[in-house]
Amino acid sequence: MKKLLMSFTCAIVAAGAFAQTDHIKPPSFGVHFSVFDFATAAKIRTNGLASVIRNNSVTSYDNVRKGLSLSYLQGVSNNVDFTGSISTTSVQYPVPGKPLVAVAAFYVEATGVANIKLLPDNFCVVPYITAGVGASKFEGYYSAFAPLGLGLQFKLSDDVFITANTQYRVPITELAAYHFFGNIGVVHSYGKKKEPVVIAPPPPPPAPLDTDNDGIA
Repeated sequence: MKKLLMSFTCAIVAAGAFAQTDHIKPPSFGVHFSVFDFATAAKIRTNGLASVIRNNSVTSYDNVRKGLSLSYLQGVSNNVDFTGSISTTSVQYPVPGKPLVAVAAFYVEATGVANIKLLPDNFCVVPYITAGVGASKFEGYYSAFAPLGLGLQFKLSDDVFITANTQYRVPITELAAYHFFGNIGVVHSYGKKKEPVVIAPPPPPPAPLDTDNDGIA
């Protein structure tokens, strides 16, 4: 019984020590290679996923448009990061209800998402779920959408991570188009990580004095 109580006490102390350690991501910046796929999302909505898979046209190379993304990340808690990104590509954006443009044109979007991590940043591989909002501009058309997806974060050092994620963008406004998005890139942290607060123990009391020099304090 004593051994059981001792083990239980040690487990509580260890759990408390782990909970007090913060692994909140400091301000970080990332550069990512991105891909956009509007064609596959349109085919799935028109013909169904089974038909698209049967015809081997899921995210085919011809459907993918390459682009670039820049991101800012900031930890909110051990398991939640905020990410703001700007992405751009050249594409024939299929504006709903409008004629398809003859040639590819400049497309830019901005997103703000929460990355809900299943593990804190001190783990080497961290899976996460992404959800948020975004806005885009294509020529004279503006639209809003909701990005939903999954990702992985790979830790190279305390300050450097590789991230990879894939998203499905759901339209919020009528001029937004369903599409797939994915990117892979490098993120570097520049701020100092929050360290656990350590309270120094009080100094020991002074030794009693031998005021009459008789060897007794």
